[in-house]
Amino acid sequence: MIKFFRRIRRRLLTESKPASRSGKFGRYLLYAIGETLLVVVGILIALQVNRQNDFQNNRKQEQTILNNILRDLSTDHSELRKNIAYTQYHLSVLDTMLREISFNPNYKIVDFARHNGNFPYHEIFAISKGTYMENLSSGKISLILSDSLREEIFQYYELRIKDIGADIAVIATMNSIMPIWYDILGPSQEFSLGLGLSTNLPNLVLEEIAANPKYKVILMQKYAILGGQIEDWNQFKSINEHLVQSIERELKARWK
Repeated sequence: MIKFFRRIRRRLLTESKPASRSGKFGRYLLYAIGETLLVVVGILIALQVNRQNDFQNNRKQEQTILNNILRDLSTDHSELRKNIAYTQYHLSVLDTMLREISFNPNYKIVDFARHNGNFPYHEIFAISKGTYMENLSSGKISLILSDSLREEIFQYYELRIKDIGADIAVIATMNSIMPIWYDILGPSQEFSLGLGLSTNLPNLVLEEIAANPKYKVILMQKYAILGGQIEDWNQFKSINEHLVQSIERELKARWK
């Protein structure tokens, strides 16, 4: 297009000399206008090319962001599945302990000690949000063109994670019941041997523990809070799976 205008400009300039100075001035004025138009057209074309390049670069970055978020979501999903399975095992152990100590007079101290070994432990879900936080702080999260998808990502990382209230409650609950657990089981040979220590502390007496309502209460408290954790994790896992589907649908629709 620029070459086309240049040819016209040159033809106007090289035509027969004008008869008067005013005519010559007019031709040079026309030439100057043509030169200006060429510059303007060149700038507009350059701007358009730059806009196209920027758009393509932004789309490549958007694709990378979405794929990296998918990677983090996969990590979250694996973590949730692991936590759920591990906590379900804890629930089964607590159920066994409650049943055995309440109704089985032949419950062996070695089994009781083994079951209690996992009592102080619990799982907390730690969300993988490195990609989200990095692109949020840099402003690149806005490169995600779909408003609905961007909002769903925001909901996942900023709002839905707060719905996992049992993760917070389990810490408070364990902090309140662990001193009771230590008071009941701590002053015993079985407890010290579990730590690899040799003491002259008395042995645990299961009949006394079975008759202690505080012990059964802390078992039930932990059972209840772990059940709440599993429920919250399952709900969040469903939210995770829905977001994965949304991102995969966007990637498939725009980058086949």
